[in-house]
Amino acid sequence: MHGAGLDSVTVRILLANLVLGNTPSTMIQKTSQPPTLDTIIAEGLPPVENVENVETEPTEFNKFNNFNRTPPPERTHPIPDGSVIALVRDIGRDFSEAPDSFTIAPFLALIGGATTPRCFWDFAGKKYANLYQFVVGPPGVRKSTAFKIAEQIGYQALSVDTFHSGNASDSAAFAKWEKQPNRIQLESEGNTIVTSWKGSHSGREIAARCLKLYDAEPWSQTFRHQADKDGDGEERYIESASLSLAIGATPGVCRFDGVDAKNGLRRRFGYYATDHAARVIDWPRTLADDDLADVVSQLGKIAELEGEWTFDTGAKNLWSDIQKRNRSDREEIHGDGSEEAEIRQAELSESPSRILKLAGIFNVSRWAMGSAKDAFVVTEEMLELAELHQAACLEASGAVDAIANRAAISEEAERILATIRAEAASTRDCDRWTITGDTITATRSEITRRFTPNGSRGNLTTHRLHGLVMPIVIRQANGEIERTANGGTVYRIPMEPQP
Repeated sequence: MHGAGLDSVTVRILLANLVLGNTPSTMIQKTSQPPTLDTIIAEGLPPVENVENVETEPTEFNKFNNFNRTPPPERTHPIPDGSVIALVRDIGRDFSEAPDSFTIAPFLALIGGATTPRCFWDFAGKKYANLYQFVVGPPGVRKSTAFKIAEQIGYQALSVDTFHSGNASDSAAFAKWEKQPNRIQLESEGNTIVTSWKGSHSGREIAARCLKLYDAEPWSQTFRHQADKDGDGEERYIESASLSLAIGATPGVCRFDGVDAKNGLRRRFGYYATDHAARVIDWPRTLADDDLADVVSQLGKIAELEGEWTFDTGAKNLWSDIQKRNRSDREEIHGDGSEEAEIRQAELSESPSRILKLAGIFNVSRWAMGSAKDAFVVTEEMLELAELHQAACLEASGAVDAIANRAAISEEAERILATIRAEAASTRDCDRWTITGDTITATRSEITRRFTPNGSRGNLTTHRLHGLVMPIVIRQANGEIERTANGGTVYRIPMEPQP
């Protein structure tokens, strides 16, 4: 899989531009990655895998046929070949019309939860591989079908006490975690759960608790109804309580708007998004236990592992590069001040942690299939793949923000386009805009000075202007965005057509 990855410089460019909205159009061709945020907004596209049309007779079952087993040429969230994850992906292609990433996301949370707390990184204390995953799509894209694969595997391979479902008060949840302190929750219909996190006192408590469960922090609870003779409540204590969580929901709730712990939750979740099914299966067969036997066996092996993940020499060097890139990317959006930039900075702050978790999961998933010699020595190849997977999560997160903000962005774009054209029409001899023939040419800096002279004009920040609004301006004007050789941006906007 190493050959399918990107060089470190390209990864840095990808990560930085996902945040700033400046990814060159050639990046799509160079990296075979999904559409950039600019393209998603301008063309109304989601970050999805290719659609596969699987035509079958009503009684015919496509058991891993060659068509289904061929990976789409653009894989939104890359995973290691020769792994149990890839095996689950292949199963999903025969049973679900959902994109590969929808099948992969809850299964990664399942593996992360199965390894916690026996497998860990020594990274400022023990860091476990439990993950928070958010699968985002409208009704009808088969989120539930994709989740059922992970659920069925998990309930066969792991103890039923490992799983949690639904919402509960903080004290009721404590009683469950006291019996089993490391739990997994797979919720394909998560709208109600996320909505409750902003609508009630107990919901807000659980949302805040999820932040601590992600970090496997201690948990203490005082039970007043069990007061001692002095009237003090009984205090009970869990040394380390964790959760590995996958949620499926619609775009309307996935941004945690109105939830007190919004930014803390956004930084911890990895996002997987689409707006339509990835393939057509005319007659899906019921998923039987026999179809999952190999995966159940491999997950059982993974759940018995105990040890500390470490890097090989190549991975150690790559990790240093990842940290340097991450600090640089965060610095590039420092001081923007917008909500979008604040969220991106929070997500980037958490990215190294998620990359570690994913790298450990990827490594054990290959070890279980005999593709890796050591479950705990993480190779450069697995670390690079984990970074690419997390980059795709960041892009999907940006895409769901863009989808949610599309109407407001379109209105801003119309205003800015009208302003530019009106000023250009009345000031052809002025040096504010460069006009050649019937085309207005403006650099990124010129647009910034005109519409965000102090870095912010109301809610219009530099990040929002160039990352979200200007691509729509160009689309509305039928113009062009040119990337210069030195990495600059030039906007070419046709004048208002004459009647």
